[in-house]
Amino acid sequence: MLRQAFAYFSDAHLTVLGFLLFFGTFLGVLIWTFMVQETSFYQQLSMQPLKDGGENEP
Repeated sequence: MLRQAFAYFSDAHLTVLGFLLFFGTFLGVLIWTFMVQETSFYQQLSMQPLKDGGENEP
């Protein structure tokens, strides 16, 4: 069934464009995560649930 669906698919450039957009977004997220943000930022976020007090406590 999949073979029949793609038998007459002539827009291969759209497939390549979609792949390049996905790959570029994936690389952008990796670069942002590992290089742009400082380690102290992630350490501060990891300690957030352990802090005393907060708006949800009585």
